[in-house]
Amino acid sequence: MEFVDIYFTEMEEKLNEAMELLKKYLDSHDPAIIKDLYRIYHTLKGSAGLVGLPKLGEFMHKLESAFKEKMNNGLDEDFVARVIKISNEIINKKNDLTDDEVNYYESILNGEIELKEGTVGNIEKEIISIELLEKFYERILKLENNLMNKNYSIALKEAKSLRVYIQNLIEENKFISIYKVIKSFENLVFQEAVFNKKKIKFNIEVENTKIEKEDAESLKDVLIHLVKNAIAHGIENPIERKRKGKSEIGNLTVKSYIKGDHIYLEVMDDGKGIDIDNSNKKRR
Repeated sequence: MEFVDIYFTEMEEKLNEAMELLKKYLDSHDPAIIKDLYRIYHTLKGSAGLVGLPKLGEFMHKLESAFKEKMNNGLDEDFVARVIKISNEIINKKNDLTDDEVNYYESILNGEIELKEGTVGNIEKEIISIELLEKFYERILKLENNLMNKNYSIALKEAKSLRVYIQNLIEENKFISIYKVIKSFENLVFQEAVFNKKKIKFNIEVENTKIEKEDAESLKDVLIHLVKNAIAHGIENPIERKRKGKSEIGNLTVKSYIKGDHIYLEVMDDGKGIDIDNSNKKRR
């Protein structure tokens, strides 16, 4: 594996860690978390320079400097949402940033661009570990030795066990749980809530069901529109909700369940709903 590939793997891990820390900070406002974030971007800056990614190193330095400045003043929701949006967009990068990308992300970071839409997070990847492959290799050697020693009954038993083992591996890498698909929307919900000046609790109610990864991408495309619409047009802002006697925090729930041979998915919110009269007037 090339050093650049190792860097991008590390960057993905570090950015995921940073996004979790950012959300944790908003719950606790622990200043130690800002120092942890500063160290993450300091590490990514230094590593980018070592593997020949100057523009990524340049932007990581801007993030590092931004968190250094925030150590005494703390982080606000808008800044956190902007950093999460940037992180979601660069986390899958496999090459250096361009000058235009550096300028664009710097404008987002500095609040020079008014943001109205968030970016959905990545579905957590399931990677076959080296330890798993080593165990698989050991079992093949064991099977081979039994065949060479003419222990055919033992070899047959091992071959059947390996077949089941491989089948499970294939299923684990071909399919993904619906929970992981929905979980990847947490960052999007947070960003959309901040950009729309609303407070939202995201609830996930799903059964332990798996779908093919290809279908998962199609499902994400549909859910993005439903989730954004619920936040932008369904759930009211805190002032309006309070005036109606509701909690300032709106609820957005994604629920899935199995009925017969079908998997059902529902997106629900406790907002104002659709104004039927107004909708009919627009049609006329």
